[in-house]
Amino acid sequence: MKISEKYLIGLKQAYIEVGGSEIWERLEKVKHGASAEDIQKLKEQYPEIPASLLDLLDFADGTHWRAYGDEKVNMRVLGTADSQEFGYHLLSVRQMLENQNLVKKHEIYWKSIDRRYDESDVKVDDRIISDSSSVSWLHFADIDYSQLFVDFTPSAKGKAGQIVKYIHDPDEFTVVADSFDDYLQILIDYEYIFVNEDAIKE
Repeated sequence: MKISEKYLIGLKQAYIEVGGSEIWERLEKVKHGASAEDIQKLKEQYPEIPASLLDLLDFADGTHWRAYGDEKVNMRVLGTADSQEFGYHLLSVRQMLENQNLVKKHEIYWKSIDRRYDESDVKVDDRIISDSSSVSWLHFADIDYSQLFVDFTPSAKGKAGQIVKYIHDPDEFTVVADSFDDYLQILIDYEYIFVNEDAIKE
C-alpha cells in the first residue's frame, strides 16, 4: 500500500473517532481530484513534485475554502506532529500555482531566508538555503498564521524535497521532515493529532 493510501485511510478513521463522520462524508460527496491539465501545469513548474502529494491532489483538489460546485470546503487534512493546534488545509493546484512566487514577493520570507534578520527575531533552520533568489518552494498547505512548503533547493545540510514549516509570531522557519513521504508517516505515527473537536467545527 502506498503511503498516501495509508495516510488517507487513517485520516478518515481519525475524523470518525472524534465524531467527524458527517464532515468527512460531506467531503467525499462533494470533492473531486485535480484535473489532468492542472496537474500537468504543476509538474511543469515543479518537475520533482512528490508522487504522494499528487496522490492527495487526486483525492481532493484542495480543502482551503475550495469551491466544489455550490459547496465550499474548509477542512484540515494535514498537520504537524508538534501541536494539536496546527491543522492545515490542502491548497488546490491552482492555489499552489498562484502562490509559486510567495517567498520572493513577501519581505518576511526573503529577508529571513537571506538571514537579514537577527536570529533573536527570526529563526531559520540551517538546512534552508540562504539565497532567496534561488529558492524553489512549493506552498502546499496553509492556515492563517502558518504555511507548509516542499523545498526543492535546500542548503548543503538539507535534503531536496524536505518539508519546511513557517510560523508567524514568533517568526520561524523549520524543517519538519526530510521528504513528503516522511512527513505523512510522521503524521500517521503521531495519530493525526491535528484532528480534534476544533477540526470538525470549522
